[in-house]
Amino acid sequence: MAETGNPGWTRTTRLLHWGVALAIAVEVPAGLIMSWTYAAKDAGGKANHILASQIHHTIGLLLIAVVL
Repeated sequence: MAETGNPGWTRTTRLLHWGVALAIAVEVPAGLIMSWTYAAKDAGGKANHILASQIHHTIGLLLIAVVL
């Protein structure tokens, strides 16, 4: 039975939904890389840690702002 009067998701809702999904898909690997390179001694490892940390924290704060 088909529902009537239900317009479905708007373009904005879809954009927010898939934007949050994409952000989470980037957030998790960035967090894993950040934790794997935590004790890095070489300059390249530290640079990877800092970059992953910045990505992880920035996206995390953006996600909190969007969800709230």
